[in-house]
Amino acid sequence: MRQPLVPKLGEAGTPYSRNVQNQWCMSSKALPDPNLVFDSLLKRRKVVEHPDRKSILIFAFAFASTVTHSLFRTDLRGWEIN
Repeated sequence: MRQPLVPKLGEAGTPYSRNVQNQWCMSSKALPDPNLVFDSLLKRRKVVEHPDRKSILIFAFAFASTVTHSLFRTDLRGWEIN
């Protein structure tokens, strides 16, 4: 559905819609190593099974979300363009 006031909103190759101004942007050099972040914050020390065994649904949702987001092709030089 197109917006009558902004007909090109969401069209391929156009900037993402924002509701706030961009004040700053971190360079990729300022970000920590992803492996270090994962190992220190997210990695499990001990596996604990869920009593109802519904944890597979959570994993499936997380996997589907990762696949969906990996399909988007954001230009790294112009990250505001979708």
